[in-house]
Parts: sequence; structure tokens; C-alpha cells
Amino acid sequence: MNFQKLVNETEDVWQPVINHPFVIEIYQGILIGKRFKFYLLQDYYYLSQSLKNISLLASRAENLEARREMINILHMEATGEFDAYEKLLQSLGISLKEAERAKLTRANISYTNYLLSVSSLNSFAEGLTALLPCYWSYQKISEVHQEKLADNHNKYYKAWAGFYSTDEYRSLVDKMRSLFNQVCNTVEIGKLKDAFCTSLKFEYEFWKEVYQMKTWEI
Repeated sequence: MNFQKLVNETEDVWQPVINHPFVIEIYQGILIGKRFKFYLLQDYYYLSQSLKNISLLASRAENLEARREMINILHMEATGEFDAYEKLLQSLGISLKEAERAKLTRANISYTNYLLSVSSLNSFAEGLTALLPCYWSYQKISEVHQEKLADNHNKYYKAWAGFYSTDEYRSLVDKMRSLFNQVCNTVEIGKLKDAFCTSLKFEYEFWKEVYQMKTWEI
């Protein structure tokens, strides 16, 4: 098993994720502005939890090489995507305090808690596999919908989408994929597919609730 084979065998799960209406509308530049703001506030929380999760995975790595690689990935995420998010929030007049106090969707809370629980309680390989769908799917979304940006006149949407086609982001995902290929044979493939598909399903629920701007009613 390698990462590409895992992707090939789970296409029926990830296709709805990369073709969600939220994704298509943001690349077309027609997404309602308040939906984009709602998304940014949700994703800011997700990314902050992801940094915690990657730190945890680094501590769970089973050899020094994998631990070093996870630390490199953590640094790239903290100084790349997370940095870019904070700048985008500020350019839209959204303070970091507002982002930190945002009401969260149920999918967001459930997804981030799922990732932390897998990294804490299961093998390093399973934790890494559960982490991959978010990062890989954003890259795949960029590849599939990149041409739509030609007619997109919203500078904020283009700035957001543009990051996922950069060499920096591709390098981040490539490191995760390479590490997966190194450790995937240490765990039963069924467990890895379950972790990958569960996170993909959470990705879909995340998009759906963001598109609906749906937080818990009570």
C-alpha cells in the first residue's frame, strides 16, 4: 500500500468533498461574503487544533527520522498556512480575538477532537493517516478547480485559493505523503482506510455546516 493507492481506493468518499458547492463557489468568486467570513473563523480554530495535533504526532513518532519530519511539518504549517490565515483575517478587518471567540460548528468540534483522539490513542501511522485528508484535499481542490480562478475577480478568494497551489504548500503535503509511504506497512491497511475515510467524511460535514453557517442552537 502507498498513498496513491489509498487515494484511488477511496475516490467515492473524497469526490463529494472536493466538489462541494462551497468549494466551487469560492473558486468561481461567487460565494456570499458572510459565508467566507464564517468559514475563516471556523478554519482558524481547526488550524490551531491542527498545530496541537501535529505536535502530538511528533511526540508519538516511532523513530527519530519520523519525529524530525513531523517537527519540520509543524514548522511549515505554523509559519505557512497559519501565518497566511492571520494576515487574511486582518485584511478583512477580523481581529484574532474575534476569531478565538467564534462559535463553532458541531462538525468542527467533532473533527478536531477525533484527530486528537486518534493521535493520542492509536498508532502513529493511524494518526498521520487521519491528518492527511485535510491537507491533501485542499491541494486536490486547487488542482481540480484552478482554472476557475481565471474568471474570479474577488481578491480575497483568489488570495485564499492561491496559497494551496504554491510550492510551499505542495512541499508540506508531499512531506506528509512521503512519511505515510514510510510507515503505512506498520499497521493493518483496513485501519488506515478507516482513518482516512472518517476524516474525509468530517471534511464533507465541515464544508456543509460552514456553507449553512450552522452552529449549535443551544
